[in-house]
Amino acid sequence: MKYTKLTALASALCTAFSCTSASFTAFGIDNELPENTFVYEDMLMQIAFERPSGKPYLVVKGFTKDTMQEGCYPPSLHLPFIVETCSMPPFEGMEEYEALEVREISDGAFSDCKRLMDITIPYTVKEIGMRAFENCANLTDVRFDYNMDDEPQLYKIDSYAFNNCRKLENISLPSSLDMIEEGAFSRCDALTEIKIPAQFIERYAFTSCINLADVIITRSYAEIGENAFFNDAVTDPLWPGETLNYLFYGTIHGYHGSTAQEYAEKFKCNFEYLSYLDKDAGDLDGDSKVTVADAQLALREYTTATVAGGKSTLTFAQRKNGDINRDGAVGVEDAQLILKYYVTNTLAGTPASWEDLLYGKVEVEAPEKPVTTPAVTTTTAPAVTTSTMPATSAAPAQTTSAPAVTTAPASTALPVMTTVPAATSVPVMTTAAVQTTAAK
Repeated sequence: MKYTKLTALASALCTAFSCTSASFTAFGIDNELPENTFVYEDMLMQIAFERPSGKPYLVVKGFTKDTMQEGCYPPSLHLPFIVETCSMPPFEGMEEYEALEVREISDGAFSDCKRLMDITIPYTVKEIGMRAFENCANLTDVRFDYNMDDEPQLYKIDSYAFNNCRKLENISLPSSLDMIEEGAFSRCDALTEIKIPAQFIERYAFTSCINLADVIITRSYAEIGENAFFNDAVTDPLWPGETLNYLFYGTIHGYHGSTAQEYAEKFKCNFEYLSYLDKDAGDLDGDSKVTVADAQLALREYTTATVAGGKSTLTFAQRKNGDINRDGAVGVEDAQLILKYYVTNTLAGTPASWEDLLYGKVEVEAPEKPVTTPAVTTTTAPAVTTSTMPATSAAPAQTTSAPAVTTAPASTALPVMTTVPAATSVPVMTTAAVQTTAAK
């Protein structure tokens, strides 16, 4: 491929096609390309080097004038994850590498691109630069291209990278992401939900996202900057431009006791517990229900594997479903939680999630005087005899057993759950007469 030069014609073309030359002037292109820069599939690429290893990688810088002549950027882009060295100009020392990874999208690379509607970013990209997609007025979808074999490497989205992308509505941030810097997604009006795996979320990261309704923070500990999320701001009528308060009308989802919960409480945002249990939690016997039988299996696992030190009686899937408190084992607390879930949701008819029970939002307590199911008794009728028959032919005495069955009321006839393995004394767990009360 020829070593392409970019002339001042770029600025005139940008004006003609209603875009700007920001992505070119940002890194100083004037009459020729910067050092170690070349064109690959109509994209400007630059070879950079890691420090201190000196290993080379590629940075996406922007587009060529040829692409701009076709209409100022294509509407859809799928960035490559590697570039073969045979496609590059002969830079010194490059002959030993067959291909280079695309590792970075540089500052301002696609800013002010009016036609760009969607972009696919490869798993090899580690950083998205400052203002990389700023003012992409028609950008709706940002995808990250990776699978189970190629884990994502993106760790940082720099300041104002997607600022003022008013139509951006679909973006799924990869699990590798660690940092979202200031204003990275500010003024993304179409964004309604975002799932954030990052540990560092700087202030104003999602400022003025007027339709953002759900923020899901998947880390228990994340450093969240002041006013990282808000839909609106109240200004001081006496001091124009001075902000009195920032308002977020949506809901923040996070784990109990997390920094996400602290943030929500500090800024008076709606908060909902984030469940770390899947849909099969509590179902140990595989009948798609949570019942006393599941609690019994959990208790049996505890007495057999923990108390008696024997071999586990459950499969891996059963142990996963039975470990409600996520301490790595199925224990008495797990059995109690399963029993409480059954009593609350099935017997009492009071909908409660696992988080409600784990975090004390709904309590299940026994009354002061437990009610037990009366024992079933039998009454034997007197023997019936006949004295008129000869002794030699006397019929044997007949007895009639007529049991009198006493049935406890439905509300108290609850099963007793016991598990007693050999040579092991285990307390009785019972669901009899438990009641649900709302936590204060």
